[in-house]
Amino acid sequence: MPIRLNLPREPYWLSMPSGVEVRVRPLTTAIFESANVRARRRARDIAAERSEGGADLPDSPDVVGIVYQLLAEGLAIGGIIEWRGLEGDDGEPLPLVADNVALWIRSIPSDAQAFVVEYT
Repeated sequence: MPIRLNLPREPYWLSMPSGVEVRVRPLTTAIFESANVRARRRARDIAAERSEGGADLPDSPDVVGIVYQLLAEGLAIGGIIEWRGLEGDDGEPLPLVADNVALWIRSIPSDAQAFVVEYT
């Protein structure tokens, strides 16, 4: 069966389960690998911090979950160029900045999972 490389060449919108909509740039290997490397490096740091306290976590489900969350954050930070449907406590739209993207990914697991699946 042939593989067709009809990947998007222009930014496009994705709808998340919560109703949030994100406009993303086309996913490239560079965006994916950058997010992947950052996620694994940060997860190693977290595991090392926790193991200093006597915990043995390198392959625990907790660390695996952290890697996935960090990968989702990295992909979202690297790929999203616009969003709709996220507001702050004051009812104003949240600005699209890395801290807010990470907060969204950490706060709504179903969106994090959907984003990774749809974007990749």
